[in-house]
Amino acid sequence: MSTTVNVVAFITPAPGKKAKILEALLATAAKVQGNEPDALIYEFYWDESHGQFVFVEKYKNMEAVVAHQKQPYFSELQALGEAEGLLAGPIDARLVEHVGGFTR
Repeated sequence: MSTTVNVVAFITPAPGKKAKILEALLATAAKVQGNEPDALIYEFYWDESHGQFVFVEKYKNMEAVVAHQKQPYFSELQALGEAEGLLAGPIDARLVEHVGGFTR
């Protein structure tokens, strides 16, 4: 049985703030890539129909998720979002269980 942990997260920018939050998200992704070897997948997409960034993340184990959440740049991103009014609401992050499909 796999111990990997999957996360799907939704970030909704406040009106007119998409470009600014995208800049912050790209910087955060670079930090995750450089500092978190147990973050196996850390991708995000833009969903135009819902006006949201959708994150697809996979971690080696739950310890890697906890380590990710404790990174200073993770809390800095949240603080920036709140301080500059970049987010239309809270970040919606969900642990999800793989139940089907495949990866090539």
